[in-house]
Formats: sequence, C-alpha cells, structure tokens
Amino acid sequence: TREGKIFGTASYMSPEQARGKQVDARSDIFSFGTTLYEMVTGNVPFHGKTDMDTLSSIIKDEAPLASQLNDTVPQELDRIISECLEKDPTERYLHTDQLAADLRKAKRVTDSGVQVVRTPSGPLAVAPSSGWTRLVGTGTRRTLLMAALAVLVVAGSVAVWKFWPVSSGFKSGDRVFVAGFENTTGRPELGGPVRSAFENMLSSSSYLEVIAGEALEELLREHGGGATSEIGYELAETVCREEDCAGFLLGKIAAQDAGFRLDASLYHIGKRHASISRTATAPSGEDVLMTVHEMVLDLREAVGEAPQTVSAEPQPRTHSLLAYEAYRLSDSEDPDERLAVLQQAVELDPEFVDAYADLAEAYGALGWWREYRKFAEEAYRRSSNLPEDLRLWNEIQLLDASYDFETEIDRLRRYQLLYPDDSNGPYWLGWLYLFYYQDPASAEPLLRKTCQMDLRRNTLGPLISTLLLQGKIDEVPRLLDKFRAQGGTERDAAGLRTNLHLVRGNLKGIEETLDLFEREPALDINWVAHNRLSALLAAGHLAEAGHAASSAWRIAQRWREVELGHTVGLIQAWLAFRDGNDEPRLMAKQTEPAERSLIFFPGLAAFSVDASLEEPLAGVLSTHELAETRSESPYVREELQFARGCLALIRNQPALAREILEPLAHNSIFIRRHRVLARTYETLTLWHEAALQYEEMLKNPHMKWWVRENPAVWVLDQYRLARIYERLNDTDRARHWYERFLTDWKDADPDIPELIEAKKRMAALGEVEKAGVR
Repeated sequence: TREGKIFGTASYMSPEQARGKQVDARSDIFSFGTTLYEMVTGNVPFHGKTDMDTLSSIIKDEAPLASQLNDTVPQELDRIISECLEKDPTERYLHTDQLAADLRKAKRVTDSGVQVVRTPSGPLAVAPSSGWTRLVGTGTRRTLLMAALAVLVVAGSVAVWKFWPVSSGFKSGDRVFVAGFENTTGRPELGGPVRSAFENMLSSSSYLEVIAGEALEELLREHGGGATSEIGYELAETVCREEDCAGFLLGKIAAQDAGFRLDASLYHIGKRHASISRTATAPSGEDVLMTVHEMVLDLREAVGEAPQTVSAEPQPRTHSLLAYEAYRLSDSEDPDERLAVLQQAVELDPEFVDAYADLAEAYGALGWWREYRKFAEEAYRRSSNLPEDLRLWNEIQLLDASYDFETEIDRLRRYQLLYPDDSNGPYWLGWLYLFYYQDPASAEPLLRKTCQMDLRRNTLGPLISTLLLQGKIDEVPRLLDKFRAQGGTERDAAGLRTNLHLVRGNLKGIEETLDLFEREPALDINWVAHNRLSALLAAGHLAEAGHAASSAWRIAQRWREVELGHTVGLIQAWLAFRDGNDEPRLMAKQTEPAERSLIFFPGLAAFSVDASLEEPLAGVLSTHELAETRSESPYVREELQFARGCLALIRNQPALAREILEPLAHNSIFIRRHRVLARTYETLTLWHEAALQYEEMLKNPHMKWWVRENPAVWVLDQYRLARIYERLNDTDRARHWYERFLTDWKDADPDIPELIEAKKRMAALGEVEKAGVR
C-alpha cells in the first residue's frame, strides 16, 4: 500500500498499516499473529465498535495473553503469538523461517511432553507441555493452522528476503567441528558430556559434515592442541583455516537458578562474530539433554538444512545426560570397556532401550549367548513406544539371540520391504545366510545390495567371502579398486586382500600384511592371522601350521575374537591329535565358546568324531539340552540332534548314528553333516553311500576356505574318497580323487602318512581311462 492510504480488514491490520505508514513483510507477521490468536482463542486480539475503534486498539492497546482466554495454550505458543503482535516492527520476528521453525518446534516438543519456551529475558527453557494436539486438534482447526503457516512461509519469505537478506554463510557439505565448551557450573562432570552431546547430535546432520572423534583429535594433535574441551576461538580458527573447514561451534554451560543455561555459537571462518547463536535454559539436570537436542535442531535449520529432515530427527531415548554419554562411548574396540560403559548407561537410566540393545549385541559378539538373549529381551520389552522400525529391529535381535533364524529371516525380509533405504536389512540377512547357513549363493545378492548402499570395509568383507566361496575370484580385485576409489583406506584394503591371497595360495602376501598389522595393531589382525593358518593347512604345511595356530590363538585371545579363537583352538587340538604324542584332549578355553553358544557347538561335535573324544562333547551337550525344551527353533533341535549322532558314532553305535544323521543330512548344505554321515557309512562298510556323502561335500572345491572349517580336513577327505572308490573297484574315480589330493598337497610336508600312501596307490593303479570322471 502507499503511505497515507489504508486498505484491508481492520481487525487484521498491523499498527503501521493502521497509521497508513509504509508496510513490509513484518506487517504480514503481525497479521499472521492475529490469525493465530483468533484460531486458539476464538477472538481477535484487538477489536472495537467501529473500524476506527479497532484501528485505535491495534495502535494503543495490549492484547491479553492467548492463555488467559484458553488455558490449554502452551507457554511457547503464547510467546510466539506475543512476538508476532509486538507494536514495534523491529521487536517482531525478523524472518518468517524463524517463526516457522519456532512453530514446528512448539509442536515437536509439545507432542513429546517437553516444551521449549523463551523466558522474559530471552533464553529458551524446557518446561512441561499442555499438549499441542489438544489445542489445535487433528481436524479443521489443525488444517487451517498448517495452511496459514504454509501461506506465511511461501508468501512472506519473499518480502522478508527483500528487506532483510540474511545468510548464515554455510552451505551444504561444509565441514565443521564442535570446539570447546566452557563449564562454569561447578560440576566438572557436565562439561564433557554436554560438548559430546552437541557433537554427536550435530553429526546426524545431512547438511553439514561434522569432524568428530578420532579425526578431530588427530587434527588437534597436528596443531598442538590438547583436549577437545579446551579448543578456544584462536585454535579453532587456525584449524579451520588450515584444514579446509567452514566453521566451528563454541559453547558454554552455566548454573542458573535450579537449572542450567546453555549457549552455543556457530562461527564461520574469518568472522569474529558468531553467524548463529542460540541460548537455552534447562530447569534441571534431567532437562539438559533434551535442551541440547532442541538447540541442535534449531542450529541445523538455521544453517539451511531442510526442515522436514530436521523434524524427522528422533529424540534421544533417555533424559539422562550421563547415560547418553556412556552410551556414546560404547564404540570402544575393547570388549570389556564397551560392556562396562553400557552397564553404566543402564544403571544410570534403567529404561534406556538403546543401551540394552547394544549391551545385548556386545555380549553376542563375545559368544555369551545367554546374556545376549537376556538383554535382547530387556530391549524388546521396552520397545512398545518406539517407532515401528526400531520395534521390529529389536524383535529381530531377540530372534537372533534365541537361535530362531527361520523367523528372523522372515522378519528381515519384512524389514527390507518396509525400509528399503536402510542397508542394515540386506546386510544382516546376507550375513545370516553366509555365516549361519553357509549359503553364499543366497547371501551374495543381499550383500551386493548392501555394498551399493554403503561401501565400507565391514560390508565389503562378507561380500568378498561369498564370491571366493563360489569361485568368483576375478571379481574381487575390481571390488577392492572400487573400494579404494570411494575413499577406503589402503590399510583396510590390504586386510581384505588377504582373502584373495588365501585362495590364490599367496602365503607371502598374507605374511607381508600380517607384518604390517603387527607393527600397527588393529582388530583385522585376527583375520589376517587366521588366513595365514588356513593357507598353511590348505597347502599341507602342518608342522608350520602348528606354530601359526599358536600365534593366531594368542592374537584371538588378546582381541577377544571368540569365533576365530574357537576355530583356531579346535585346529590346535586337531594338529596335536595328528601328532599322536599324547592322548587327544581339549582345554577348557577350547570348549568354553561351545558351552556359551550353540553357534560354536557343531564345530566341536565334528572335531570330536575325528579325535574320538566323547567326554567334552557329552558335557557341552548337557548344558544345551535345557535350551532345547524351551525353544521352538529348528536350528536348536537339529544341531543338538547332530551332536547326539556324533556321540553315537564315537560310542561305536553306528546304526544309531545313521538313524539320527540321515534325516539331518538330507537336502542340507551343512558340510559337517555330510562328513560325519560319511564317516558313519564307512564304519558300517556302506561304501557306496559313503562315497555319495563325500561327493556332496566336496563338489564345491572353494568351500575348503570356509571360516569354521579346517582346510586340511577337507583336503584329506579327498584321500578318503579315493580309498572308498578303490574298495568299490572304481579305479577311474579313485585315481581322479588321488590326483586332486596330491595336487592340493604337491608342496606339503613329505612325512604326512596319507600323502605317502596316496603316492603308492597312484603308482599301483597305473594309467587308467579317466573318461566320464568329474
């Protein structure tokens, strides 16, 4: 409108419009505040008998607070309306995006039961909410409010940008970091956790790249800095300038009344004054974490991140700052340290569902499956109020801890359909097929999909295993090149490459990688050491394998790598059994994993058959039989039956062993079931049946690399099959399997009895027709 002229509906005019003055976007904000006031109270804030009386009221009168007319109006909404209705345009919201952000925030925190409000002096505070939905409803009034907000944001933002063009200076992809947080509360235990909470929550941003953790600590060391909590403005500016960062966050926490005041300022490089500053007040210690959460969401919107992305960010599932900090520190590679901090988290907040879920996972990684199930149950029991994806994931974890893999597969398939953008679904389903069911063909497409979504060392490793187990060797170098091109480190690539060295028989390449990892220790050294042991066993270097097994055992114990430690322990026992110097026996550390987890039990059962060891197997079986009565899982039932079949064979009851094992081996992909059934048929002199079982087991020559198998046993089974075909007078097939055996062990230790005998048998068989032999 032109100055001096008044156009519009009187009740919705701003004071400057009522006076006939020049108006701008701030007048729209006043009108929006009038509309919002009317929506929640049923009355306009200013009115008179005539239009002139109404205009006079707009210019002179103060409207009563909306909450005085409607006691369900939250305190934060009261503040928003009052700020919109300020007489002086400079005291109103300057930007419609900030008004929109405050309205979204009011809804978000009110729905959660916690409200962020602005105190008379300006800071934000956390207070109980009176309920947004109860105020605006879910029908027409809510629709009108959302429509009005949308119109304000779309129409008003153009005018706001024209009159007050303000930019935070940050753009998508900018690198930032959280610097120091000054703590003047007198409570030193708060400073670090508050800073960490800001860092962790800001790291969820899809707009900014946040340098955190070890990466930030490394930068500080390079620039002579100390602890992250001590990074001041000057050091932060130096790091920014030299490390191509766009800015940094500085903060402060101070005592205020019974609670705390928090300040956070985001600085852009080269600017002495903060580009964005936020202040909030937490009425008590229990409100600090939620206050930080709201401040971070506010900062993310202020730098330019999409509001819909910010509003989708879930709240922390604990109100305890210290429990949250303990949980955040639980990514330690030290298993004992990880368990300790997670235990601390659930002690600080007994309802902290995320901590229970991670505690379950930590115990599962250590092979303590009873504890795994206990804490998975605790997490699932507390999941009723969680979003559907988290409820379903906690159910999947509980099924895994209960060995109910068939139902777990069903839930994982459902999870993939519901959440196709989450790489966890295909990753865990592929892992399940590969490691529990030994089915690389089913695992491969799932793990390929995972790597397309999230190519990391942890996702690429299982995919490489599926390829090597199917003989798709040539594809692995291309995958490793892609991994390096997309930012994977050479060190990680070297660790993954040892799987390729193993299949190609490149022992030197494995040893060079092992030397590197021994100089710079890392968790991957377990797999490299195990690959070296597997390479020696596959080549028939059994004497050297004994020393390698001792080394791999020590490494696995040091890093608490339970699965590899169990496998190596059984290989040690097998090598000792082969030497024949002592009675075959197993140490407690070699049987403990099988006692704690049914996952490791079948390997113990199969070894016990080769070593004719009854007592350890019988003892461990008794510890698991109670679980069988409580479980509906086919996996539990079948693996315990497999152990009983092994015991029957060891006790010289081959007919009973056959009765138990035949149904288990039928259509099974488990190598060990076919092997033990073949041994049973040998005992019963059923040579043809034994040959069929060995053929089934040996048809894929790449399966000898399976992590839970001993490659030397697989190679020796070729010798056993050749002997069986000799008994069946099938000299062509006998010679074929002798040749495969002698080829695999062409450079083996010369004193291996089976090797000596195979050479004699080949000489005795002479040249035979090999047509039709596979």
